[in-house]
Amino acid sequence: MRSKKGQTTVEMIVVVGLILVIFTIAVLTAHKKTVESNDFKMALDAKRIVQSVADNINTIAEQGSNYYRFFTLPPYISGGHNYSINIYGNFVEITWESRYGEQSYITQIITANASLHCLDRGGDTKNKVFNYNERILVTCNRADLMVLKDSFRPDTAQNGTDVNISVDILNYGVLDVVTPFNVTFVFKNSSHWNQSREITGGIKADRTITVNVMIPNSYTELPAGKYSVEIEVDPPPGKIYESYEGDNFYNATLTLTEW
Repeated sequence: MRSKKGQTTVEMIVVVGLILVIFTIAVLTAHKKTVESNDFKMALDAKRIVQSVADNINTIAEQGSNYYRFFTLPPYISGGHNYSINIYGNFVEITWESRYGEQSYITQIITANASLHCLDRGGDTKNKVFNYNERILVTCNRADLMVLKDSFRPDTAQNGTDVNISVDILNYGVLDVVTPFNVTFVFKNSSHWNQSREITGGIKADRTITVNVMIPNSYTELPAGKYSVEIEVDPPPGKIYESYEGDNFYNATLTLTEW
């Protein structure tokens, strides 16, 4: 009897051991499948996000100059993971961290003339794709000022006279400009005449204002020829928080002719 009881106990231990092994294998397999499923969801979400950015760029590139559209981005990809988006050439890339390290996905766009200046994610923040003379500008939830180069007037004037010059300033950003800012003009002659105009009324998003100044005749008593007029919007240190400040400056040309 004792021999049979001992054998039964051993058999029960073996059975229980097998059950535990099978259970452990099942748990590990289920965990692996869950992890793989989460990785798949993460990659799928990352591709969806970057494709959305690419689609917005392609749409505005096809529409032509002065068209724009807004888009939003989620704060994280699936699983609460951080991510970043970059544009180089005619490709948009998203990168994110996974259990395998940094992962990335690249999609192609129809233009190689797109510039990404910043992107905001989550909340009520909006981003913008703007087509300016076939340049595709991607900006975030800020105001953005630009000197419209083709608006400079006049391009020719008589020397020895008062010259009224003007230029248009565009706010192509998402937000209105409500803070006063300055526009400076420097007439590059021997005396370097300069003047600063304060803009107190702001500029609403997607609107332009015209800024006028007068160069006195005492500064235009010069030989006939071409002279530079440097125009800068919100010069350093700056009062307006912008996505991009590289288009705040323009070097215009004023041609002076003889009486």
